[in-house]
Amino acid sequence: MEDMRSTSLSSRGSTELQSSGFYFHYVSSEVYVRTGHFGYCMATEKPVSFDDLEPIEDSNDDYDDGEELIRFEVGEPVLGVIVEIERDLGPNSNSMVHLARDGQLDDRIKFWSNGQIDRKIRDAGLGNGDWLGVCKLSETDTFENDDGEEVEYHLFDVRAPGGN
Repeated sequence: MEDMRSTSLSSRGSTELQSSGFYFHYVSSEVYVRTGHFGYCMATEKPVSFDDLEPIEDSNDDYDDGEELIRFEVGEPVLGVIVEIERDLGPNSNSMVHLARDGQLDDRIKFWSNGQIDRKIRDAGLGNGDWLGVCKLSETDTFENDDGEEVEYHLFDVRAPGGN
């Protein structure tokens, strides 16, 4: 384990390991976890399998923010006023851009951005309240990924009033 500190507690015949803010206290074959100011709780005596565990229901199954998720189609522009930009989401640290479609606050949409779109929004200094137009082009380009494979992607035309 990374960054683990061990302290021998010979008077009690035990060892205490610290990792990520938790203390794991071993006494003979029993494992106790110190949970901050709450003291110790005993961990399970033996490992359990995944199949032994009960599923935890998602309380957000019916989550709907009322915004349509746009999936870009080639040649179909999306136009609106930026309402919010959520940055660094997901495993690729992409942005989710929320727009008021055609400037209508009661017609909100959102789309997953990408590096091209994010750079253009940032470089133009766009933010909440600014108009934004995005269109997926039929034109493509390629890059080589970390595995040495060539990946093809679509280019995007990103526009703002006055070209910012």
